[in-house]
Amino acid sequence: MTAAGSGYGQLVLADAPITKPEQDLLGRDDFARALAEAMVAMPADDGLVVGLCGTWGSGKTSALNLVRYYLGQLDETPRVLVFNPWWFSESDDLLLRFLTQFASAVDRQGVRASQLREALRKYGGVVASAAKLVPGGQLGGELMQQLARALPDDNAAELRERISDLLRKSGERFVVIVDDIDRLCASEVRQVFQLVKAVADFPNTIYLMAFDPEVVVGALDEIHAAGGKGYVDKIVQVEFQLPPPDREQVRMIFTERLNGLLRATVDVDVDEHRWAGFYLDCLDPLLGTVRDVKRYVNALAMTWPLVATEVDLIDFLGVEAIRLRWPQVYRSVLAQKEALVGGVSDSSLSLRRPERDAETHGGVLELLDDEEDRGRCREVLCSLFPRFAYTFDGIRQGTGWEGRWRRERRVCSADHFDVYFRLAVAPDAVSETELRELLTLAADPRALADRFRRLAEERARGRGVSRARIALDRLLDHIPDGLYPRDLARLLTGLYIVADELIELNDRESFVPFGNDTVINWAVQRAVSALEDQPAKLGFLIPLVDSSPSLSAAVLLVGYLEHGAEKQAEMPEAERILDEAGLSALRERALQRIRAAGLCGSLRERPALAHVLAAWARWGNVEEAQRFVSRWVADERGLADFIASSLGYSLGELPAGGTAEPGVRIGVEWARYFPNMAEARARAEALLSALPEWLTPLHCSAIRQFLTATGTGPSEEND
Repeated sequence: MTAAGSGYGQLVLADAPITKPEQDLLGRDDFARALAEAMVAMPADDGLVVGLCGTWGSGKTSALNLVRYYLGQLDETPRVLVFNPWWFSESDDLLLRFLTQFASAVDRQGVRASQLREALRKYGGVVASAAKLVPGGQLGGELMQQLARALPDDNAAELRERISDLLRKSGERFVVIVDDIDRLCASEVRQVFQLVKAVADFPNTIYLMAFDPEVVVGALDEIHAAGGKGYVDKIVQVEFQLPPPDREQVRMIFTERLNGLLRATVDVDVDEHRWAGFYLDCLDPLLGTVRDVKRYVNALAMTWPLVATEVDLIDFLGVEAIRLRWPQVYRSVLAQKEALVGGVSDSSLSLRRPERDAETHGGVLELLDDEEDRGRCREVLCSLFPRFAYTFDGIRQGTGWEGRWRRERRVCSADHFDVYFRLAVAPDAVSETELRELLTLAADPRALADRFRRLAEERARGRGVSRARIALDRLLDHIPDGLYPRDLARLLTGLYIVADELIELNDRESFVPFGNDTVINWAVQRAVSALEDQPAKLGFLIPLVDSSPSLSAAVLLVGYLEHGAEKQAEMPEAERILDEAGLSALRERALQRIRAAGLCGSLRERPALAHVLAAWARWGNVEEAQRFVSRWVADERGLADFIASSLGYSLGELPAGGTAEPGVRIGVEWARYFPNMAEARARAEALLSALPEWLTPLHCSAIRQFLTATGTGPSEEND
């Protein structure tokens, strides 16, 4: 996020109309000039009412300001009065306010001008008082008779005649511009039309009334038996339709404002092909007026800087469009995450249950009454959520897309969906800023390892794993595409520096029953698969096996590659991750490291010891492993430590909905490291009976599980 002073706050656009021709971006200038000239040329001896019709937000006020500007440029400039009834809405003296403003517009000196001003002010007082005595006066000419009956001593009709006579003799023309009529409630709309029709229909006076016909007619329908449209047609003698805005100009305004917002926040790489399709199919139909653009860009100026580095720009534009245009759909989408995230491939159809998706997705669109709105909203949702697109268009994806969506921070990724609606990254998530920092640290393996150590100390609430595990998952999406080969090798070197600590973490979830070692191996596999030939692949792998501080990670990697080779046995060697010659070379190198660690005793401190011993027995011979174990378990503490080192995790030990608990995995393979299993069991039972001070709860738990796994369990007297 950028600082407030960087300029993005200045991109919030006031919904202010233009006042001068040079500000016109929508091509209304010529129309306004022609309308101004026409109103001055029109005969108005008995008054005239001109309507300027346009939908709400189409720019009527700007057009009125341009008309007013050109009226001031004419040789015979009329007196112009701008009256906005919305300023006086919910006021009892709307008529008085208008007539007082009309009197103020008569600003010339002389007896006749003075008489006109006085007559208008008196007329305003009389009409306003009488109107209070005639609540709900009928629309039309009958109102003046009702007013006259209400105040016979101050006949309003006589005052109006006097005003009309003075206006005819003045030789001046008045133009009254009335705006924002469509913002009024029904009763106030009625008052304005009463004003023009029955109270202030003066000679030499032209009313230019701007309104949305649909809104005004609907308001008058409520109170006029003959229908609102018929009444408007009786009052408005000449009607002009506001020219539609130049669509290219509206698009240009939006593009300029959006680019300004992006320049003020962060650099964004956008897929131009995807952007063109999204804009033309989804966004452009929703931004028909300058007011639409202003409202949309103003919202983006407030929300985009909060998540600019954490979301995909195009997806965010779509989500914000839904929030502003269809808030009920936005709320429904937020509540339907499980039916929206992810994709649909041939292999996932049975899991996704598309018939249930179809019901949910259809229900989202049913929240909209208007068919055109439903179509536009569907277009946006299909562009955001592949499962929505499958429901309505039958579009499926191949494998591997979900990793790409996660890497691109798409809203259809379960890991990123919430950010679009919270406008913030979840407290325990690894943000895009943190991820970029990790990718940058790839150039410095030790700094990367230190950063992962700090992440390993932070637990993600509700997931039961460390933030180091979350960071590994996110890094995986950027391998190999997000890094140059040299930086990729350095990144993996950094992970191998801290691999022992990551392997020892209890980073398993019930729905992801594998540890950090597996994620690291996936990262290596992806990196190697991108290399062109077997020598390059072997050259990449040898330093990890030979020199990495983590012997366990090196052994686990070779075992992982062995398993992959078995699956690829039918493939030509050139197409395998690693051919047999390369795999044999790695086995030998890993075996030499195991033997060296066994001789010096450091093997005892290694995590995943069961895997290391199994590899020693498989790649060397079981007698070597037995001799190492015999030396280790020669004393009672060594026996307890060895048994405790067998604690591990397996899918069967993962409780539903929870994190893994350590469990011992001992069977035939493990038992063969003891030359005399009966003796080992007897010594283990004796330890549980004696409970020496150095025996920890972890020792006790491991010994009990060892006895259970290798026999009938501990004797009852030892429980």
